[in-house]
Amino acid sequence: MRDGDDYIINGEKIFITMAMVADFIILFAVTGVDDTPKGPRKRITCFLVDKDLPGVTVSPLALLGNRGFKSCSIALEDVRVPAKNILGEEGGGFNIAKNWIFSGRVMLAANMVGLAERAMEIAATYANTRRAFGKTIGAFQGTSFKLADMAVDIQATKLLVLDGAAKMEAGTITQREASIVNLFGSEMAGRVTDNALQVLGGMGVTKEWPIERMWRDVRVERIWEGTSEIHRDIISKDVLREFAV
Repeated sequence: MRDGDDYIINGEKIFITMAMVADFIILFAVTGVDDTPKGPRKRITCFLVDKDLPGVTVSPLALLGNRGFKSCSIALEDVRVPAKNILGEEGGGFNIAKNWIFSGRVMLAANMVGLAERAMEIAATYANTRRAFGKTIGAFQGTSFKLADMAVDIQATKLLVLDGAAKMEAGTITQREASIVNLFGSEMAGRVTDNALQVLGGMGVTKEWPIERMWRDVRVERIWEGTSEIHRDIISKDVLREFAV
């Protein structure tokens, strides 16, 4: 809420990457409610918040995967932030966040292409060298078809990423398109790493091979940058609007 020249902010946000080493927080907070033709809408404002301000608490989180970086929660209790620390204008936070959100969703899928390609490389190499019943396991369709599915998934994601990146650069990407890229890329990585682990069999769950780590790491990709359910909701609502009768 507004108090003179300051805003007093309360709230908590979890899954903030490397928050313990940052000096400032880019924070989006509700600063009011606007009446719109579609009903009341929260007014979102973007602030630059000094992490050392009284009332700011940063706590590390222990995660299933992605242990190469630290994720944290940030709690704010009656934190007094000067109005001059608003980025953009009061109530203009969504327009600022929108560009970051869309680019982040395309970037996530691009990252998943690289990880999935590495998982496929490991699985194919193992399939070409591991022998069972007198032949390499890659000679069996139960294994080779998994590799084919990986290749198709990866290629499809590459094309979605290239299309999304081109539209980001041109400033024409829509929320639906960004969600499609994110949804397909994150779920693709889950399928590919799961198939790769299956190809390696028991060795896939040992620390001798990196597949178990990759399998753990990609699980969160279907959660951050918007859950798969959120993206399906965004996409389906846009499709229904497109074909409204």
